[in-house]
Amino acid sequence: MNPASGFTPRVWAPEKTTVELIIQVAGTGLGDQAELAEPINLPPSLAFSGEHRRVTMHPMAGGWWESPESLAPGDFYGFCLDGGPFHPDPRSRFQPEGVHSWSEVWIPDSASREVPKSPESSKGPENPEVKEAREAREAREAPHRATTTAPGSDFSELLGKVFYELHVGTFTPEGSFAAAATKLADLKALGVEVVELMPLAAFEGDRGWGYDSSDFFAPFAPYGTPPELTDFVRAAHELGLAVCLDLVLNHASARGCYLSAFGPYFSFDETLWGDAFDIPKVSGESNEALAFLTDSALWWLEAYGFDALRLDAIHAIDAPRRKVLLDAIAAQLPALEARSGRRRTLIAESDLNDAGLLEELHLDGLWDDDFHHALHCLFTGESGGYYADFADREAFTKVMAEVYFHNGTFSTFRGQIWGEPVSPRLPREHFVVFSSNHDQVGNRALGDRPVSYLPSISVAALAALTLLSPFTPMLFMGEEFGALTPFQFFADPEGESDAIAIREGRAEEFSRMWTDSLGSKAGDTSVLNLPDPTDIEAFRASKLDWSEAETPRGEAFRRWYFDLLALRRRQRAGEFLSTSAALPSARWEGEVLVMENAGISVLVNFGEIPLAAQDSLMDWQDYAPASEPPNLSPEATKQAPTQLLVLAL
Repeated sequence: MNPASGFTPRVWAPEKTTVELIIQVAGTGLGDQAELAEPINLPPSLAFSGEHRRVTMHPMAGGWWESPESLAPGDFYGFCLDGGPFHPDPRSRFQPEGVHSWSEVWIPDSASREVPKSPESSKGPENPEVKEAREAREAREAPHRATTTAPGSDFSELLGKVFYELHVGTFTPEGSFAAAATKLADLKALGVEVVELMPLAAFEGDRGWGYDSSDFFAPFAPYGTPPELTDFVRAAHELGLAVCLDLVLNHASARGCYLSAFGPYFSFDETLWGDAFDIPKVSGESNEALAFLTDSALWWLEAYGFDALRLDAIHAIDAPRRKVLLDAIAAQLPALEARSGRRRTLIAESDLNDAGLLEELHLDGLWDDDFHHALHCLFTGESGGYYADFADREAFTKVMAEVYFHNGTFSTFRGQIWGEPVSPRLPREHFVVFSSNHDQVGNRALGDRPVSYLPSISVAALAALTLLSPFTPMLFMGEEFGALTPFQFFADPEGESDAIAIREGRAEEFSRMWTDSLGSKAGDTSVLNLPDPTDIEAFRASKLDWSEAETPRGEAFRRWYFDLLALRRRQRAGEFLSTSAALPSARWEGEVLVMENAGISVLVNFGEIPLAAQDSLMDWQDYAPASEPPNLSPEATKQAPTQLLVLAL
């Protein structure tokens, strides 16, 4: 839309007899108070402040209502249904004062296109020792860096590239799009190729993981404005980085989502987290719930230029509805791709362990949690909860050979046969793997990262086995410099009853799933000492401490990750392949785990007899930091490897 043509408010409210457009009079509300330093979330009773005027909307076909007036970018508005309270627009493009308050008109063509500058708060004299270490690192890495220019960058094929998952609010001290953009050059220099943002759709409060969306078209205001998000994506593209968005379409938040006030968006089904959308169960049928979710997915791709979507927990959507939704999104992608001149990538999280979903749902990739579980158990010795079946050391060799550990086998955790076999002919790049991510770190009781309880050689082995595997690897923010800061679960509900429910729900989940491995009875949470997820300290503790990256320990990890990623680029270019190259595999040779892929072999020695290292491409002994963090897991230390090598076959 051309900004000059304005924005004509429309809303679907099929069961209402009157709908009024409420327009804030400029200069009278919170939206016009320039002195507000941060976006805020107001309770509904105070949300719509300032003078306003009402415009009666006209009924249209299909239950839609349209305003006779157009609005300009920056105007604040809402709706009044049958003379009731004000509500924000269900398809709002921005909620600057929170999900309970005014909607703001934003039209993509009116957004700024300037590359964001470094935030003022991050400026200041650089510590001389830090500066010297940084300059030395940059000089050492320069000859081996991936290109940092955008021309020729291929954003159409992301499978096999290196993903990097980050949470905008905790990635930097500022917790903003603009601040995150200043770190993109570092990620590119490291060898990252795709930046994956955890969910951005607006939700209640000032902090959270983002998996309880209230407004499905509006970015979370504490992170920044729509133009600032646009600038983030543009800055990434200028560096040759693709950008993937984690999008939640399986439910809506019970807090701050007003869809039910407008019409029948939800079914009587429930997910683990909230009401399910009333998507048709038969292909070819359509309704507003389906159109709403489809339009949301396409909006993020087109308005902001995202290159890929990671669809959260699609297993939580009823199978027929899931098929109809993905059919609808896939049907509209070709037109969007034609307009933009590039292909988009669809990746989904599914715990069904069924590669058939790739074809059935028009997906390019699937997350593979089994890869993580097999590695985690091998190096930690943990076997509680859903780790129960992965305790055997052959779990990893099976995942390497067959993708899923549970591929038609009995799952103790689920109490039934689970998963389907994966064809050996299916390229392994269709599966996204990781040794850490937001779930596997944040869903631990303390949100502690592997580096805080595993010896450094174990963490280095996790990285090598992940990054040099045949799958599509993903890093979790801070992993590359051995960040010791936790990533805890945190939320900011506005009502005390909601806060209590979140705290109790968190405790109940851990009681049910994990306390057996901590030596207590199910239902007893006394041993957990869980942080309060609604306390702001859980959020503050989860912010990355970037000074760690400049310490000798941080430099050691960064060098290891940098060299692994440089080696992966050479590996993918076919440098180490020979005519006799075997298929990717993993096996045990006595106490040595051997993983082979594309001419590269990773050797993880758990025994006492050292391996010859003179011909290795990488030897962890050449990188290892001088000291280990305190409070390492005794069990993990006991079963830590003694040697870690990377060789050419």
